[in-house]
Amino acid sequence: EGEQAGVEGLRRPLEFDHVWFSYPDGTGVLEDINFRMERGEHLAVVGPTGSGKSTLVLLLLRLYEPTSGCIRLGGRDIRTIPKRELRRGIALVLQEGFLFGKTIRENIRLGRMDAGEEMLIGAARKAALHKVIEEFPGGYDTMVGERGVTLSGGQRQRLSLARALVRESPLLVLDDSMSAVDTETDRMIRESIEGEGESGTGIIIIAHRLTTLASADRILVLEDGRITALGSHAELVGMPGLYRRLAELQRAVDA
Repeated sequence: EGEQAGVEGLRRPLEFDHVWFSYPDGTGVLEDINFRMERGEHLAVVGPTGSGKSTLVLLLLRLYEPTSGCIRLGGRDIRTIPKRELRRGIALVLQEGFLFGKTIRENIRLGRMDAGEEMLIGAARKAALHKVIEEFPGGYDTMVGERGVTLSGGQRQRLSLARALVRESPLLVLDDSMSAVDTETDRMIRESIEGEGESGTGIIIIAHRLTTLASADRILVLEDGRITALGSHAELVGMPGLYRRLAELQRAVDA
């Protein structure tokens, strides 16, 4: 109970304060990163490959430590938060989430071992997976092949998302984790998880699909390890820069 209270204490603003990060060999990755994410905010991150997007996540999880600067949650330097408590408070979904050779139910429950059936189904619904599971002959008792080989790429990503959602963590991080999902399913998932923000859950989404980015409260543009723009979709399409070029390219493709 005390540990859960500690995790709930992470449902607070997140702040990167003059954060720099370099590899031990001196190769620079992030330069002077400054932004504040409010409680319950939906923040998208976009940038070219190698711009440092995933490094932000690794720093947040304390898999890396900043070379200089400070990351704070609710005003607390995350270096003062026990790693176990910090990582319990952050649900991360990667592009290639690891699945186990167990049933669908067991794979979702790995996110929260005390989750009841209603909670599991609720998470699957938010991940746009419940109807798919119902069509399997074994339903939630369907065995998932080792590493999820029996599922399509989009189904694997949605199962990983359901496992993250069932944790009800203060911060949900989606690192290009909807890339194998079609546009309509992506929209359904975004609409269902937008309600998470109302409960104070912050959402960081790293993505390339413009419709995914556009629905965020704010979009952070990262280029060569530096923030080159930060604002809403409407603000960024009105400014010269990478985001407007992406929007124009997307419009040309859709035309």
